[in-house]
Parts: sequence; C-alpha cells; structure tokens
Amino acid sequence: MSEAKGIESVLNLIDGVKLIAEFGKKVSADKKVGLEDLPALLDLVQKSDMLVKAVQGFGEVEKELKDLSLEESQMILSKLFEAAKSVQMAA
Repeated sequence: MSEAKGIESVLNLIDGVKLIAEFGKKVSADKKVGLEDLPALLDLVQKSDMLVKAVQGFGEVEKELKDLSLEESQMILSKLFEAAKSVQMAA
C-alpha cells in the first residue's frame, strides 16, 4: 500500500489560482490598465509567498490527488467553492 499523501499542495494551488483570478478581475473591472490598478498589484506582490508555494508544490498535486480520502475530497471541494465565491465577489 502506498504512503498516504497530504493535500497541502492542492490547497496551495487553489489559493494561488484564486489570488491571480481576483487580481485579474480587479484590474479588468474598468476594462483598462492604469495607475489606479497599482494597489491591486501591490496586494499581489505582498502575497507573492502564496504564489511561490503554489508553484513549488505543483509537481506534488498529481501524487496527492491519486490517494484522496473522502474527507480530503470534501476539503478540496469546499476550498474550490470558497475560491469561486471569493473570485465572484472580487471587485
């Protein structure tokens, strides 16, 4: 039996994608890019450690998804719904 993997890399990847999607939505809200988008960019830069974690763990995602328990699946789905709602509410 293979050793059970955690889902930390999957959750970090979801957080990273959510962060980028929120940034994109904020910047594209007025359909142009300008200096008024600087606060959103600074916020993204301040949270760059989250993006680094997401990219560093990307190689582990497939391994983690191969041995999911029901509880881990529920955690991932919950995180995905939370991320989708957060991106939808971003302005």
